Amino acid sequence: MATVRTRALALIAALALGACSQDALFSDGSTAATPPSPISAPTFQPSQVSGGPSTGTAVGARVQQMRSDFVRLMGELTQQSGQLQAIRGQATGDAQQYYTLVAGISARLQVGTTPGNPELVAAWNQAQTQLEKLNTDLSQMNTLATTVSGASSQATFLLESVRATYGVSGAVDEDHRQLKILENEINQSIVLVDRLLSETSQDIARQTAYVAAERNNLVTLNLAVKNGRLLGPSVTNRTFQQSSAAPTPTMAPGVRSASPAAAPVSLANRRPLLIVRFDQPRVQYEQALYAAIAEAIQRKPDATFDLLAVAPARGSIADVSLSTTASKRHAENVLRSMTEMGVNPNRVGLASTTSQVAQNSEVHLYVR
Repeated sequence: MATVRTRALALIAALALGACSQDALFSDGSTAATPPSPISAPTFQPSQVSGGPSTGTAVGARVQQMRSDFVRLMGELTQQSGQLQAIRGQATGDAQQYYTLVAGISARLQVGTTPGNPELVAAWNQAQTQLEKLNTDLSQMNTLATTVSGASSQATFLLESVRATYGVSGAVDEDHRQLKILENEINQSIVLVDRLLSETSQDIARQTAYVAAERNNLVTLNLAVKNGRLLGPSVTNRTFQQSSAAPTPTMAPGVRSASPAAAPVSLANRRPLLIVRFDQPRVQYEQALYAAIAEAIQRKPDATFDLLAVAPARGSIADVSLSTTASKRHAENVLRSMTEMGVNPNRVGLASTTSQVAQNSEVHLYVR
């Protein structure tokens, strides 16, 4: 009887543990860890402006007016500091949402998906909309920088006015005492305004580079969504080291070795970086093209490229003409893919030729 009871207790415990495991596996994520909050940025809170009694002199009246202008300026500075913190918070939230969308798309592409998956297309459109919100945050920062720059000019003008007032006749000692206090407080405010302007300018530079880079990455990600495979970031956003080594040709699916007869005179002595042979209705060349371009730019950041459309010189004149047209269309498609990967089309030259050796339409990529 004791043995039966022991087994029953063990079975109940096992079922309880199993229930806990199922709750953990199939929970709705409500207990998941929340992302860390962004670090609070330093605030630029100006100190209170010291007051002073009216002396009844003309200089005293001028001091009162300058103090009033300074109080108004400090109020504007407090408001501008709050605007900067608000914009930073908005930009942080927008960036988190943007990266959530991009990370989800990249994860789906990493494991493989169908070309032009409508779910990924919709997510990509949302990411593009989110990136536009980041660009709006950048515009607000630029507007704030202009306003803060104006406050800096006002503070400098007030300081010069205070110093000029020392030389005005008809002042009493109390006037000069108040002038010294006001001068010290304006000096402190100028340091504060400069810090605020510096912080805003740094945020603008960082945000500008970030948005520009992500625009290029989104274009490349769009190409990956079309192909259902992850390529990588835009080739123009990668950090490369200068190297004098010559790049090695990269072979893609449906490619073969270069034929000297396929290149015109201007490209005869140059070794192609990549050769794509269009012997199928849909040739998957994008990944090999991306790798070849990335390697070329890694070795030579200012590299330019040439695309050579090669048509087989076989059959009648009409057949050769049709093959030439097809090869040019393929070269244009390769150029479009390069553009979507981040290559400036102005850095890519186009040429065409015919070859007795080529069996199908080919596109040769050369690097200069």
